[in-house]
Amino acid sequence: MGMARKLAPNIFTVSVFTRHSPVCPKKDDHYWRRCRCMKALYIYEHGSDKTVSAKTRSWEQAEKIAQAERDRRDPAKSAGQAATRTDQTGAIVVDEALRLWVAGQIDQSYSTCKTYRIFQRKLSRWAAENGMERLGDITAAQLDKWRGEWSKSAPRKDDQMGQTTQRQFLSRPKSFFRWAYEIEHLPKDPSKALKAIKSGDEQTIPLDPEQYEQVLVATDLYDAGRKRPADKYGLELKAICLVMRWTGLRITDVLMLPRNALVGNHLNLSTQKTSAALPPFSPSMWLRHWKRSGRDRACTPTISSGHGDISQSPWGSTGPLEFVFSINTCRSLTSKGCR
Repeated sequence: MGMARKLAPNIFTVSVFTRHSPVCPKKDDHYWRRCRCMKALYIYEHGSDKTVSAKTRSWEQAEKIAQAERDRRDPAKSAGQAATRTDQTGAIVVDEALRLWVAGQIDQSYSTCKTYRIFQRKLSRWAAENGMERLGDITAAQLDKWRGEWSKSAPRKDDQMGQTTQRQFLSRPKSFFRWAYEIEHLPKDPSKALKAIKSGDEQTIPLDPEQYEQVLVATDLYDAGRKRPADKYGLELKAICLVMRWTGLRITDVLMLPRNALVGNHLNLSTQKTSAALPPFSPSMWLRHWKRSGRDRACTPTISSGHGDISQSPWGSTGPLEFVFSINTCRSLTSKGCR
């Protein structure tokens, strides 16, 4: 970048710059502050230079880290800081630390940002209920005790989590406290001792035929009592359920199918998690498969188990007609301008 320059051995410099992604429109300007690319520090001292990651996408946070590096190298400030470091570290208020941490995560997807905000509210409420105003008030023992209170039947609503949810949620406090330690809001990471939560053996069981019929009946009754046309989504809900049943897609994948996914009688499928394209599905394809099977009761795909496979279960012979309905409904909805 042409930033390296010869300075006297006793002179140092610490500055912030942006490591742009290849697709960033400001990739030629290393000092552009407002994009969401990763920020880094350029450090020159003792006659050599180096770059280190600031581990944030926020220029504001990177400047705070840079200032801490400058203060650490300034003899006039380092002497006073050494005497007061213990008292000052951890003095930041819990809610303020959470706000700063979440602000640096806004480059994530909408669903990921939502999980950060959920953790922010949960940790804030837990700390307030236990009289922990400052970040330094939270100890490893208290975090371990809180972790042990998580269960499906926990007295506190915030602690009511199954084993899979616990495992996913645990990554948030570990990430937050690691950030707080690295940015010197804490003298050590209190979450470091928290052990990982192993995945349970629970699997999502597909609906049986009776339960599935109950779902379809519920979609038929959904619009009853709703006066405004804008509040009536029964037809859309039924189409979602039918597409999930006959394709095995997760509900998020069905909701995110674009308008151009429907081409004639073919529905082009893809998954949000991996962006993998799946073979297109159509009523005629299902009819051919059903006729070749030679069975009175076809073996049809149901809702995905969430583990990458599609469970199979015997269903009645109404499948092709139901999928024709879902295809026609999708066509009707796309013609109305719906996603």
